[in-house]
Amino acid sequence: MVENIDDKNETNLEEAFLIEEGKRISIGQYNKEIDDAMARIDAGQYISQEDLEKEAENW
Repeated sequence: MVENIDDKNETNLEEAFLIEEGKRISIGQYNKEIDDAMARIDAGQYISQEDLEKEAENW
């Protein structure tokens, strides 16, 4: 789960942290993870909702 950051209370956004699965990551790391995920999508490394539903039928 990711908590929201109240920008009004942050003097330096780079010092703000997100909490994900019990660990803190910097805004820079969070943005890198998003960029990496977008690159995987652009490279076709994903499964469509339709394909996932077909796969889930066999679970």
